[in-house]
Amino acid sequence: MMKKTIGFSLLVVLCEYAIYVWSGGVSREPGIYFQLAARYSARVSFLLFAGILCWTGIKGLKHIYAEEQRRQLFVSLLFLLALNHLIHFYFLAMNFEARGMELREFKNLPGAVAYIVLTLSPFFLWNKKELTRSRYQIIISGFVLVTALFMGTYVKRFTQEMEVPISKYLLTANLAVLTSLVAINIFKIRSEKNLK
Repeated sequence: MMKKTIGFSLLVVLCEYAIYVWSGGVSREPGIYFQLAARYSARVSFLLFAGILCWTGIKGLKHIYAEEQRRQLFVSLLFLLALNHLIHFYFLAMNFEARGMELREFKNLPGAVAYIVLTLSPFFLWNKKELTRSRYQIIISGFVLVTALFMGTYVKRFTQEMEVPISKYLLTANLAVLTSLVAINIFKIRSEKNLK
């Protein structure tokens, strides 16, 4: 598990480095540079998260945890998501700094909590082979928190003026995908019973 996770982690880091280099090629102005890097880094996180939600929505956590290889893949994907989002956080922090904005504000607290949960979750689940009721609830709570973070960001972008505009169609599509995946997961959660 460790070797595969390290290999996929290197791919994530290379992808983020490519985003960083590409953003610098678009604009050398730090505000735009890091805004683009943060934006495209968040899109990688969105794809990873949507893939995880799709898997849990179709197969369910009980199915994933029924086989050790699937469980390891699930935890590895959570680790990759956490790693990617930490890099995204760096780009975001640099964007705030370039614009002279304060990141440590109360309005950013929900996002900070989501980052902490996202970062710690793979380490919490790394060697936990059994899917107990409490672990199930923790995983689902983490999904709810991260989904709320993504949705809140997309809704905010509809009204926010940005130097590099975002396509409203893309925002709508992302919201539709997340809403659909949440609905699928709700049905799957309701069908999964008998956890200790």
